[in-house]
Amino acid sequence: MLYRPVRKNLLIAGIILLVVGVVFVGTSLSLEDTSLHTSSILNFNSSTNEYYSSEINLNPSNELIVVSGDKYYLIPSSDLAISNSTNSVSFQIPPTTSFDGNQIYSALNGSYYLVSFASSPSISYAVTNTHSISIVYLGFLLLVGIALFISGIVISITGAMLKPKARTWEVK
Repeated sequence: MLYRPVRKNLLIAGIILLVVGVVFVGTSLSLEDTSLHTSSILNFNSSTNEYYSSEINLNPSNELIVVSGDKYYLIPSSDLAISNSTNSVSFQIPPTTSFDGNQIYSALNGSYYLVSFASSPSISYAVTNTHSISIVYLGFLLLVGIALFISGIVISITGAMLKPKARTWEVK
């Protein structure tokens, strides 16, 4: 029967947890990085006195998440040239979901602009390649990875600090 001291077993388990934690964290960060594109840059059109975003291209698998303290409109790109402060409401696309000042637009297909007529508006937006539920899973994977990483460090240190068992020799 093979017998490994507890110290060695703890070191091996700690290193395994450490490596698995690093893999989980790395995977979640790399997948999240490729699925989220953010911006808050707005252009100003002095003739219409409007601020507008860069063109936002969406397909049904994308979600647009908008955070704004100012009034804004999501307008199809074909209507940008004819929209103004009085008729923009008739061109706007309503959000799919809204919570805590954040609006989420889902299942849209085409090109859109965020438009605001406020002076110096504060609008940030993100386009995700995955649905928000997938972002929750990526966050969970990140938390599990961090927990495994920390556990691996603690267990490895514990295993390294244990003193080897004293050997006693009996002479018969």
